[in-house]
Amino acid sequence: MRLSMWILANRLEYLEPELHLSGQGPQTLLSARLRYAQDCVYVYDDGPNAVCRHEEEYFVLRDMGALQALDIVQSVFDFFNDLEERFLEAERRMDLQSILDDSWFFLHNPLLLQDANHMVLAMSQQYEDDEVSDEWRFCADHGYISIATIRQMRRFGPARAYYLGDDVQYHHFPGKAFLPVLTNLIVQDNIRYGRISVYEYSRPLNYGDVQVLRYITSIFRRMLPRLCFLRGMPWTCNLFAALLQGAAPGRRQLELQYAYYGWPPGERFRLAVCRPGGDDAVRWLRERFPAAHVMPYREEVVALLPDGAANEAAACEALSGLCRERGAAAGLSLPFAELDNLRSYHGQARLAMEAAGPGGVGRFAPLAWGYLLREDRLERQLCACHPFVAELFRENTPESGQALETLAAYLAADCSISQGARLLGVHRNTFQYRAAKVLARLEAAGGDAEDPDDRDYLLLSCRVAELARRELSRESDR
Repeated sequence: MRLSMWILANRLEYLEPELHLSGQGPQTLLSARLRYAQDCVYVYDDGPNAVCRHEEEYFVLRDMGALQALDIVQSVFDFFNDLEERFLEAERRMDLQSILDDSWFFLHNPLLLQDANHMVLAMSQQYEDDEVSDEWRFCADHGYISIATIRQMRRFGPARAYYLGDDVQYHHFPGKAFLPVLTNLIVQDNIRYGRISVYEYSRPLNYGDVQVLRYITSIFRRMLPRLCFLRGMPWTCNLFAALLQGAAPGRRQLELQYAYYGWPPGERFRLAVCRPGGDDAVRWLRERFPAAHVMPYREEVVALLPDGAANEAAACEALSGLCRERGAAAGLSLPFAELDNLRSYHGQARLAMEAAGPGGVGRFAPLAWGYLLREDRLERQLCACHPFVAELFRENTPESGQALETLAAYLAADCSISQGARLLGVHRNTFQYRAAKVLARLEAAGGDAEDPDDRDYLLLSCRVAELARRELSRESDR
């Protein structure tokens, strides 16, 4: 790594240099010289002081001769060459902590490394847990970024850029609780692996810190994908990608992600898939749905869209624009509330995408009836059930069980109250009362028992839900 005048001045801060530096000094310097040479710092006497210059940029070391200044400045180059070797060795050992601690010698400010789920991977050990800020202490105590910090970044900073940007960003939030911070996403092949941040605590941040942070980020861009692979997560350390691969994260991890994204408990989602993928598709969806989680996955782009901010109509409209512009194909799953079976909904969206073909947007809903007949795995059948039936099944209460029985009998009896009452063996008035309640709830959820296709889909879904209840009952009896 070549150095800049800013990086040199930061390293020599203890000498209190007098700075005459622009805001964007380039990183081109290889060493120090007593004569002018290209890509070198020119050191010369100016009365009792030494001047260290490169082109129009320079800083002055007071009460020091040029020879002494040359030795000191050259020692910075030598120091960094040795440090770079240490970085490479730490990279081979996958030692995240050592890289963070060694980086402090150039930044002289606290650094924090987090993964894509905002979990802390490493913190500068030069500071005590309660020394830097309330947020620093929170991270040390809990091992993850506070929800308050993420909300601040989304509220006062450019929220889309916070999740989109691939270069260093500066944030300075109002109030004393949050320190100014330089932060950089760790992105490789458009996949977010984490974030590295340096906080303004020991000295003011400047452009030299930006340059060093870019260099450190380049190291972590190589390390974190390898670390994910070694942990058995070859695509990313992102929680949602892990769910797509069938992982079962802890409930607390999921709750944190809901809080980070601002999703309310019980939020309903749809999963969208677009192919071909690429940076343009990722940015398109992230910019239109800042509350969504959008990520590349294999050769696709997968978007977890909260239904509150991206209902089916809005999602289809956005995906249609993307497909028209890029000649892509896209698919949309059924709505769902639980993320445990994200893999099944990903399969739904892919089927809808394949059915739509290039330039089109497919919805899984029209395909669900046939899918239920073909699919032999009960877990996937449940995910493909009519959303209203799936909601009743998920509630798992005596009332919801009775509602499922009533709906199934009503549909099996061709919407006849008398025949439905006979199927359940209850009085006609009792069945009529129950049916009215469940049909009102069905209508509020967007279902229509009078529509022949919807009626068949609902009845088949009720049969799947009843089969699943029996399986669960058998398992609990074992």
